[in-house]
Amino acid sequence: MALLVAERDKRVKLTVGVAFPSNLLTLTAAHQNDPSYKFQFLDALINQNSTPEETRLRMLASSPLYFCHHLPKTQIHYGQKDEITPASQGQMILNAMKNLALEGNIELFIYPDRNHSNIGDNNPEMEQHIQQFFGEL
Repeated sequence: MALLVAERDKRVKLTVGVAFPSNLLTLTAAHQNDPSYKFQFLDALINQNSTPEETRLRMLASSPLYFCHHLPKTQIHYGQKDEITPASQGQMILNAMKNLALEGNIELFIYPDRNHSNIGDNNPEMEQHIQQFFGEL
């Protein structure tokens, strides 16, 4: 949510994302039977309360990747062993920023022994990165 807010509200000067989906199109496609993705996007389509195009637009609007050119300086963190929001989600947004020549606005940190559940547990390295980052304000 932090990146979506930062992309839309120019008052936000720095943002940090931890283990978040950057592209819900790819994640939903990979996890069609996951209750979270079904509830967020697919139930309305399955129940014919939404068209495929409306569902696609909701997924796009919820995906920071497609609006990353509006990001302020950003730091993102992923666990290498995260199967819910894999580190490849962070790599996608980093690559998009590089393609836009905005790589100076983003830092990606991937923690080798972390997953979705424990990325923030006793992770002094991540805490230090975030504290330093917000110390720029």
